[in-house]
Amino acid sequence: MSQAAKTIRPTHLVRQTVDLPITIRSHPNMKRKPLKPTQAAPHKQSGFTLIELSIVIAIGLLLILAGLAFGPALMLSSRVSSETQNIGMLISSTRNLYQGRYANLTTAKIIQYNLAPTALVNGTALAGNWGTITLTPGALTGAAANTALQVTLANIPQPACIQLAPALLGTADELDVGGSSNLKSANTPNPARDTVTDACGTGGAVSIVIRAM
Repeated sequence: MSQAAKTIRPTHLVRQTVDLPITIRSHPNMKRKPLKPTQAAPHKQSGFTLIELSIVIAIGLLLILAGLAFGPALMLSSRVSSETQNIGMLISSTRNLYQGRYANLTTAKIIQYNLAPTALVNGTALAGNWGTITLTPGALTGAAANTALQVTLANIPQPACIQLAPALLGTADELDVGGSSNLKSANTPNPARDTVTDACGTGGAVSIVIRAM
């Protein structure tokens, strides 16, 4: 075969792409759906409804009634707690200074030496939540004079006494309530609670006397 008869094959084939325009026509029988108008989100009603307002009023009335029923008792309990704490601090600071030698003990000196909690200081006197508080020299039963301090709480109402007197047992070596002496003593270190509260009486006000070494 001659050189001229040889078939010449192209080394590269080029593919051409032709973009043809495409026209889309709608069918005459095709129905177009109408666009729905956008709806705004429903507006929430502000404020209280009548039922909600009635519930709020009912709860408020219940809280008021509960306050009237339990408020005085809670207030009395709080006052007894603060009185007990202040008397305990007063006795502790006086003991630390006088060390069992109370011959010259007076209320005025307690105030002068800043031994009393500020809540008890009322000018030149001491006063608690209900009445005056007086400090004097004392003695436990059978002991020598002036070897104990004596704290007298005056004018304690009967409802307060019922809570306060038992609470003060821990700070006293001897405790008198009203006309009853030595409800707590060396012979009766742990008196029954009823014994102490019965001494508060059934009305009026009483004095509570604490003696401590």
